[in-house]
Amino acid sequence: MIISVPGFYYAQQGADPFAVHPGQSFEGWGKTEIPMDTSRTAVIVMHLWQLPPYEECPAVYGHVEYLARAEKIAKEKLLPFVQTMREKGIRIIHVAAGFEGTLKTFPGYLRMAEKYPPQNWERIEGSRLHKQLQQTHWRLMGAKTEEQNAQMDAVYAKYDFAIKPLEHEDMVTHTNQLFSLCKEHGIEHLIYTGFAVNACLTMSPCGFLDMTRHGIMCSIVGDLTTAVENRESCTEQRNREYGLWQFAVQSGFVFLSEDLIQKL
Repeated sequence: MIISVPGFYYAQQGADPFAVHPGQSFEGWGKTEIPMDTSRTAVIVMHLWQLPPYEECPAVYGHVEYLARAEKIAKEKLLPFVQTMREKGIRIIHVAAGFEGTLKTFPGYLRMAEKYPPQNWERIEGSRLHKQLQQTHWRLMGAKTEEQNAQMDAVYAKYDFAIKPLEHEDMVTHTNQLFSLCKEHGIEHLIYTGFAVNACLTMSPCGFLDMTRHGIMCSIVGDLTTAVENRESCTEQRNREYGLWQFAVQSGFVFLSEDLIQKL
């Protein structure tokens, strides 16, 4: 079924090359009707984790600053959205890259792992200095102490899902699995939800950079995501705005959940 859904685009054009800041002349954000073939479209639910409370893992909450925002979005907006997509027969694909140790009980994961065996990126072995630099970077950026590092490892090993995948819904952890699944079912448009727009949805396996390279259009539901912010950006959530812009100019469109629900 082909439907028409309002979607946002970014017109990266119209810059005045003689201005001090040429980009200020861009046309910028606009909204138009986007045709969508629901039989060739799938909704991605990516990294929708349920964390233990703060008291059990303060180091994680001290490092991942967007957790409260993500939890609010998941409970108040993402769960009703996913339920509606299920009722309307829209394909849901869960992306759980990096947390394979917690997935053995999910039929969708076992089915995909058997049908499309994961293919890891080839990695260098790395010198002793290289490994030391990686450890130093992690200590400076994330876990300051061994105790904090151990606490994070323990939490990541027992993540649960904020929205449980259904038995018939596919779960993928590697880009080759998602691409193979798209080819099998003729999927050419992925609409991303989950966390976070400028991190996992971009950089992780199955993120929009990998899938765009495979020729698949990748859009996002703007109100069903948030971003990793830093001290300089957090008050206005500027990184979130940048992440949505990146989706809009490099791959697809930005939708609103209410528009998708209404049109379906």
